Amino acid sequence: MTAIRNSEDRKISHRYTHPRSNGMQSDLDTRRSILLVHISSDGLPSFVSRDKSILEERFAVTSIPFRNHSDALRILRLTPFHDAVISWFAWDNAFWANRIAGFLGRGSITIAGGFDVARIPEIGYGNLIEAGARRRTRDALRRASLVLAVSHSIAREAAGLAARDDVRVVHHGFDQREYPFGDAKKTVALTVGDVTVSNLTRKGIRFFVEAARRAPDIPFLVIGRQDAKAVRMLGNIPRNVTLLGRLPEADLKRVMMESKVYVQVSAHEGFGCSLAEAMLCGCVPVVTDRGAIPEVVGETGFYASYGNPDNTAACVREALATAESAGRSARERISRLFPLEKRRDALLGAVEEVLH
Repeated sequence: MTAIRNSEDRKISHRYTHPRSNGMQSDLDTRRSILLVHISSDGLPSFVSRDKSILEERFAVTSIPFRNHSDALRILRLTPFHDAVISWFAWDNAFWANRIAGFLGRGSITIAGGFDVARIPEIGYGNLIEAGARRRTRDALRRASLVLAVSHSIAREAAGLAARDDVRVVHHGFDQREYPFGDAKKTVALTVGDVTVSNLTRKGIRFFVEAARRAPDIPFLVIGRQDAKAVRMLGNIPRNVTLLGRLPEADLKRVMMESKVYVQVSAHEGFGCSLAEAMLCGCVPVVTDRGAIPEVVGETGFYASYGNPDNTAACVREALATAESAGRSARERISRLFPLEKRRDALLGAVEEVLH
């Protein structure tokens, strides 16, 4: 695997001979270049992929995954051939990327997105629970040329940790044309999230299933990868709950368009992309007031107490009883507040700022 990575890195370095090195930049790509360091080992999440596409409109982008501290060597090899480094999440990827970028005189942007600046010890969630991780994330945030946060909630957490007052909120953005409004809604409650041990509490999967037990006449759907241990921990799953597993993007959108209600009863959300996408499809949200969720939902949904399946079931019934206008209000809010163009302009502007 190391040999393969070294070979890939040599190809990248041949493609981009940085002007500060002893060569001339290749004619193959004369645009300024960005090294995008993410933490996804099995494909880019939709929100990182969207940012990559935005960046590629103006820059040559190399994206690499950071899995552990050994990948710092790869960042060190590649940074000299790029004009700036962007780290998606203020995790160990940003710790190394920002130190290396600073040493080599490159600008750096760190995007704080959720778990990286979270600390919720009562459910054992968040990067900041462990003291060493907390120190590394603080260092990454302080060394970054710019820190972007996907919500005001995340910005407060990042600013408090790093003691800097210039953390910039750049919300996620969505193209409403990719998420059509569903005209033929079914009496269905949907949630999206991997069924993992952590997500049973963090994303409230357990409470979603327990709410279904209290509303046996309503179909409850869960979309997301299934961990066998987590499924066992759910115990006897009610007959009205269907675990659909991970679906292709087209099928996911179809289910969102068909579902009347979307449920996000999380203990923490840095933003809630699936929530926003479901709202664009006309789902009426049933949510908690944790993290950035109120920023996304506003007054267009129903708020349930975290960890309260009785309250969640009651809110689902209320949401199912609403008129079509409730789903249209949810869609209008996301379209108005979080358009993709707004994030595009802010992200590209931030990169230009770092480069000048």
